[in-house]
Amino acid sequence: MALKFREATNLSSGTSHDDACDALCGCAPREQPLSRRSFLCSAAAAGLGGALAASPAQAQAADVKMGAGTIDVHHHYFPPATQEATSTPEQIRAQARASNQYGARMVQDYPKRFAQFGFLPMPDVEATLQEIEYVFDVLKAPGVGLMTSYGDLWQGNPVFDPVLQELHRRKAVIFCHPLPAQCCTALMPRVAPREALFLEFPYDTGRAVVSLLMSGSFVKYRDIRWIFCHCGGPVPALAGRIRNAMSEMSPEVVARMAPNGLDYELRRQYYDTADAAYGPTMAAIMNYIPKSQILFGTDYPFLRVQTNAKEITDRGLSAEDMLALQRGNVTALMPQLAN
Repeated sequence: MALKFREATNLSSGTSHDDACDALCGCAPREQPLSRRSFLCSAAAAGLGGALAASPAQAQAADVKMGAGTIDVHHHYFPPATQEATSTPEQIRAQARASNQYGARMVQDYPKRFAQFGFLPMPDVEATLQEIEYVFDVLKAPGVGLMTSYGDLWQGNPVFDPVLQELHRRKAVIFCHPLPAQCCTALMPRVAPREALFLEFPYDTGRAVVSLLMSGSFVKYRDIRWIFCHCGGPVPALAGRIRNAMSEMSPEVVARMAPNGLDYELRRQYYDTADAAYGPTMAAIMNYIPKSQILFGTDYPFLRVQTNAKEITDRGLSAEDMLALQRGNVTALMPQLAN
């Protein structure tokens, strides 16, 4: 899901969740009228992606100098199929295919504005494998989208190994978007209306990363390139704590999880700046992760493009670092976006 302001090219991503309404209870609108809850609860499986027209983003960012050709890797769009209720595996499979075809038509109609992350009908493993073939071999998408969790299963769960094996074989890019875990959106009753927004979205990214780490998936499926949202949520802040805990594990366990060390595994992943380009968050990610692994993202329409652009420019990055974040890093990851 990427957007270039002026010379716009967009990416789209897609994933699904069986219990989105329960997982997102209480999530309220942000700077736009459309809330995550109203979107996700419009269908049993939710589609997340980036393929909105470039012109609104251009208008919002007009007074913020982000540079021509900036690519937004975290730009949501809403295929009509995601607005329809789904309750059966067949309906969810059909929803995924219709959403991918919708995104593909936008890419075809506006090849200089949009690109697409494939929508996958997870957690249906068999259907997902079939859709992976369609997304890459027919649509030629640069990557696919997955959620951090599906019910009580996170990405490192062995049930998802066939999916990761296939994406590893294809050396795929995975855009991994958080969804608050169904266990944890109303733990504090007085905070519940905003609990998921304040905490659980980024926290579930942390859970997914730890799941992939502890299962050895980062090692077994090393050719997958992961993009984690919101500067990795708690990952930069907790990396030292995780490293200390790992030092108490047996060498055999650590060798399975991270034979080259925790920092090696985390620092080779990619992280977007969507709703995270704030001073403390950017200081944490840039102090821990190589600059080459940080990608510009907005979370539009849940956060205004202008807000993201202003926060990025307020960080005082050098011209070289800004250019890399805006475009260079993502085109190195997905060269097909350079044209």
